Amino acid sequence: MKNSYKNIVFTKHALERMNKRSISKDKIWQVINNPDKTLNKSSNRTKGVTKKYLKELSGRSYQVVASYLKQEKKYLINQKLTLSSEVF
Repeated sequence: MKNSYKNIVFTKHALERMNKRSISKDKIWQVINNPDKTLNKSSNRTKGVTKKYLKELSGRSYQVVASYLKQEKKYLINQKLTLSSEVF
């Protein structure tokens, strides 16, 4: 599985979790680019700004934690990918 998609880079761990949960790269892209809700997690000069993106798509709730890498103009997905039956 390729480790990038559009403006998103995935770690091996993130790709494994996505595969286990049947989450496509496009779904992650949709969550990040058009979230229902965004929560600030942290900001760091080297790691960039980390946020949690929440979105409901096709009756499934997604939570994605991503760091925006300003110099690369890409998002790094290396943390939490969650599916939930709860509505935000």
